Amino acid sequence: MKARSFVAVAILLLASGAFVTSCGSEDKRQVSDSSDKSGEGGAEAQEKNNSGDSGGGGVFPAARATATIKGHVVYDGKLPRRLKTPISGEAFCEKCYPDGAPVSARYEIDQATKGVRWCFVEVLGADTKWKFEPPKDKLKLDQVNCRYAPHALGIMTGQTLVITSSDPIDHNVHFFGKNKPAWTNRIVHKGQLLKVVFKRPANEKYKCDIHGWMNAAVYVRSHTLYAVTDAKGAFTLPKLPAGAYEIKVVHEKWKKGETQTVTIGDGETKDITLKIKK
Repeated sequence: MKARSFVAVAILLLASGAFVTSCGSEDKRQVSDSSDKSGEGGAEAQEKNNSGDSGGGGVFPAARATATIKGHVVYDGKLPRRLKTPISGEAFCEKCYPDGAPVSARYEIDQATKGVRWCFVEVLGADTKWKFEPPKDKLKLDQVNCRYAPHALGIMTGQTLVITSSDPIDHNVHFFGKNKPAWTNRIVHKGQLLKVVFKRPANEKYKCDIHGWMNAAVYVRSHTLYAVTDAKGAFTLPKLPAGAYEIKVVHEKWKKGETQTVTIGDGETKDITLKIKK
C-alpha cells in the first residue's frame, strides 16, 4: 500500500508541475472529486457523536467575563540560530521566495524582543471548571505558497476545521495525532475542502509528505480560553470572570514553557510575560 501511495504522489507531482508557471497565479479552476465528498462525510460520521461539551461544572459565565489577561511569550536564554525553511525540488515553491527561503515557522523569534511566534497560551483547568459550547465558526487551515497558513492554531472539540489549498500544485495532508479522522493521508488539489471535527483534547500535527518542510500544529482543547502568539510573541486571552488562573504556554519546538498563576478582578487588565526555552 505504501509503495502505491508513493507512486501516486510521484505521478501527481509530475502532472501538476508541468502546468505551473508562476507563484501565486490566479487559477479559477473548480475542483470536484466525489472521493473527497465521501471522505468528508466519513470524517464527520466517525466523529458526529461528539457533542463538543467539556466536562466541567456550570456553563462558562460569559456575561461576567470582563477581565483581560494579555502579554508576551519570550525566549529564555541565548537566541537559537534561525533555521531557514528548506524549500527545494519544486519550481512553483521556489518561485514563491525569490529572495531566498524564509525562516522556518518553528524558529520565528523576534530578534529585538525575543518574542516567540506560534506559541499556544491557555487557561489550565478551564474545562474542569466550566462547560463550553463549540464555536459555530469554522476554522481554516490553508496551504499557501507551499506553507501552511496559519502554522499553528487552537480549536475546540466539536468545532469544524476546514483544510484546503490555495496553491495550483498538489499537496497531501498527512495527519499525526490522537484524533484520527476517517482519512489520515489525503491528496489535496486547489480548492478542495477536507473537514475534521475533533473528539478529544490533544496536540496534533499535520504535514505534507510531497513537500517535507510543510507542517502545522493544531492544539485541540475542550474549552475556548486560549490564544496563539503573533510575530512579536504577543497574545490576548478571551475575557475571563474575576478569579485566579494558571496560564500555560506550549510550543511544538521549545518544550519548556512557563506556567504562571494570575489573580485578576472584574474589569481589570493584566499584562504578563511567559518564558519558554528548549
